[in-house]
Amino acid sequence: MHGARVKMLNVILVTSCLLDFASANELEERKAEYQKWDKELNSVFGELKKELHQELFEVVRKDQRDWVHHKEFMASWESKARGKETAEDPGYWERATDMTESRVTFLHHLDGDPRIRVVGANTQPFHGARAYFDGAYLRVGLLDEKEQAEVLEIAKRGGSPE
Repeated sequence: MHGARVKMLNVILVTSCLLDFASANELEERKAEYQKWDKELNSVFGELKKELHQELFEVVRKDQRDWVHHKEFMASWESKARGKETAEDPGYWERATDMTESRVTFLHHLDGDPRIRVVGANTQPFHGARAYFDGAYLRVGLLDEKEQAEVLEIAKRGGSPE
């Protein structure tokens, strides 16, 4: 009876060690994948800094900062709910990687304009530089100071700009 307990304890210890080893490997793989996508994100962001007009780049920069906070919150909440340290949770790194990969894709689609280009019918307003609504194209662009003043004046009167 005593020998059986010792064998069972040995099996549990060996299994536990193997699981810890597998977890460590998974953790390192997930971290490496995240670092790859984070490096790509920084590269794309650097390209945008060179390509975009400074005023537009500042809009993208602010959005990027907001996105970083959002990514951190979304990637870490599940780890925190389970009482895990985010840096030691492979799930955290997987979620952070997925979000970073999506962000890289999004930033690749910016074309001199901080709005993503939308191609399609019945798209939501102001998602792209050109969108299709009820059979007519709507062109969206930045307003100069005079145009902004006109729109604000019309809005104050309760009207709608043409």
